[in-house]
Amino acid sequence: MFKFIFILCIVLSLQKRIYNKKYEEDPLNPYEICQRKFCQNQADQCFSDSLCMSTQHNCFSKYYQQGSQNYKKLYYQCIKSNIKAKQYINCMETHCQQDLLFILSSIWQNP
Repeated sequence: MFKFIFILCIVLSLQKRIYNKKYEEDPLNPYEICQRKFCQNQADQCFSDSLCMSTQHNCFSKYYQQGSQNYKKLYYQCIKSNIKAKQYINCMETHCQQDLLFILSSIWQNP
C-alpha cells in the first residue's frame, strides 16, 4: 500500500511538471503566481517576441531614469505602442494590479 501511495505521488508530481512544461519551478512571489494564473499566454507571446522585448527595454531605459513624477504614465504609454506588450500589460493591470515598472526594473538590473 505504501508503494502504491508513493508511486501515485510521483505520478501526480510529474503531471504537474508536464502541465507546466517550461515552468518547472514553483512561483516565487505573488506577481509570478498571478501572471501564471491569468496572463501567462500574453507573457509568453511578448517574451518570445524580440520586438516586444526591445520595446519594453527601450521604454524602460528612456523613462525610468528621468526621475519624473509622470514616468509611470509615460512608460506605460510607450510600452503600449507594441500590441503584444499592450495585451500583457493590460492583463497584468486588470488581474494582478502590480506595479510593473518596479518588477521590470528588478529584471533589467539583474541580467
